Amino acid sequence: MKGQNQVVFRPFTEKDFEALAALFAQQWCSELNDEAARLASQIDICTYLAETDWSLLAQHPQTGAVLGAALLHQGGAPHERWLARKQELLAEARANKGLFGDVMRDISVIDEEAALGAEYVASGQVGCEAELKLLIVSPAAQGLGVGGRLFGGAKAQVAEAGCRGFFLLTDDSCDVSFYEHKKLLRMETRRINAVEAPCPPTESGPQGEGFNMYVYAQEVR
Repeated sequence: MKGQNQVVFRPFTEKDFEALAALFAQQWCSELNDEAARLASQIDICTYLAETDWSLLAQHPQTGAVLGAALLHQGGAPHERWLARKQELLAEARANKGLFGDVMRDISVIDEEAALGAEYVASGQVGCEAELKLLIVSPAAQGLGVGGRLFGGAKAQVAEAGCRGFFLLTDDSCDVSFYEHKKLLRMETRRINAVEAPCPPTESGPQGEGFNMYVYAQEVR
């Protein structure tokens, strides 16, 4: 695809952190005020990066803008650097009582996601050896094949690492049809009612009335 060939694909580096978090905030924290969205998205990205042992980032060749990223966990030890950065950001959030509630509601969703992921790994089902922690594509990259390239790169890495498959976690605020188009199987559905999801209204109901979280998985060999 012509547009895809004009996009630069490379591993994530620490200098990409703020740009990737800003893209995350744009897509999944847009209902928060700017400062709460910044803190929530950076904490979330730190959570993912702490368990990332392979990455692929899409970048605009002229502007350098981050157009998307895939972060993959294949069983490596947590990265202390990102765990420490997360604690710094949490301390910053706690110091601002006006923001802390919104930030913690966002984190509670990530915690629910992590708990579901741990349960799935323990179940030994399809793809439990590797987890696609994050797949995100900027609206500015629509039609360029960026999502497919990022997904394909992660899938190829899973196979190269000798894993039999991989899984990912998503929810109603995401386009699950993309994963179904890529032939992933929906393995689990969990209704989350205990927390108020800090995301726009979803197919499962208005904001604050709960949402569905899903496990999708695929074998690669």
